[in-house]
Amino acid sequence: MTYLNLPILSVRESMRSYQADLIRLVACLAVIMSHFFILTDFHSTAFDGFAMWSQGVGASFLVGSDLYMILTGFLCCYRSFSSNGYQGWRKVVFSYLIMSLLMIFIHWYSLPTSVTIIKGLKGILSFTTIPYAWYIEMWIGLFLLSPLLNILFHACGERRKKKLMILILFLICCPAEFTNRYGLYILPEYWCDFYPVCLYMIGCYIRKYGNNLTYFHILLLTIGILLILILCPTLNLVLSTDTYKHFLGDRGGIFYLPLSVMVFMFLLNIPFNISIKVKNILAYLSRYSFDIFLASAMVDSIIYPWLKSFSLTQEELGWLLPVIVIVIYILSLVLALTKDMIIKIIYYGYRYLLGCILKKESILDFF
Repeated sequence: MTYLNLPILSVRESMRSYQADLIRLVACLAVIMSHFFILTDFHSTAFDGFAMWSQGVGASFLVGSDLYMILTGFLCCYRSFSSNGYQGWRKVVFSYLIMSLLMIFIHWYSLPTSVTIIKGLKGILSFTTIPYAWYIEMWIGLFLLSPLLNILFHACGERRKKKLMILILFLICCPAEFTNRYGLYILPEYWCDFYPVCLYMIGCYIRKYGNNLTYFHILLLTIGILLILILCPTLNLVLSTDTYKHFLGDRGGIFYLPLSVMVFMFLLNIPFNISIKVKNILAYLSRYSFDIFLASAMVDSIIYPWLKSFSLTQEELGWLLPVIVIVIYILSLVLALTKDMIIKIIYYGYRYLLGCILKKESILDFF
């Protein structure tokens, strides 16, 4: 198994898996789609009829960030305590800082009196300037822990012991998220937020023991994925709920964590008999998936208020969902490319200016 590339935890660019590129693309689109249901009136609209049922299927697709976590474990299974083992952090930090500054500028432009330098700096440090930056806060810990987690994973020895470890992680993270709701407290839930480690270990397991499935297994995965996706919206219709309720829980729960693993395995086993041009496009989009994820927060803050000005119903917005997701993805890609250009201008400008100083040339030559 070769090393792969992930923008969040990057390794050598020259050795790629195009299935992994596809997983990044699907994860990014799933994240953008999940935000559609948060930023529209989906959760306050009466859940009735096919239009809301079809949107409920989309709302059940809470696998975007989970796919990234599994892929992180899959890619970083052999990361060790070394300077090379902790490469990749600069890209993430610089991307986060620049995207945060762009977000502050948007806030200042739309609400100039509510934004100050101190408030902006506090927002960057508390990961609140970008609404979706909770993932960055989580990733910092996962990034630092990854060599320790790898030692734990490989030290388990036998395959069945690794399965037992993953089962224990699943049991302390997932069932309580499903049972402890609506005023009920049945299972201890202190470790529920530990689910990223469970997903990381699952990624390591898939990397260690392979992912070659038969067509029969892929068929079973497909059926299982579809059943989970339609189960929650179907329950809402059958039980005649006023608004959509997450009967199956949330991401990282007893239903959605297995769903994420199933989608990951399904995508990882898709054969790629496609042209090199298509593979290059996938690789290119994959390279910017992390920046697109951050940039989508800025695009969302502009697109959704603009859509609300048209007074569209939730049903009408539902029909526009594919168009909205694609438009947000493209605009986020443009912002990601703009951020990349800004970094390159700063970097090469700095090197040129430094070269002029070292050569004792006139600083005016820089201009």
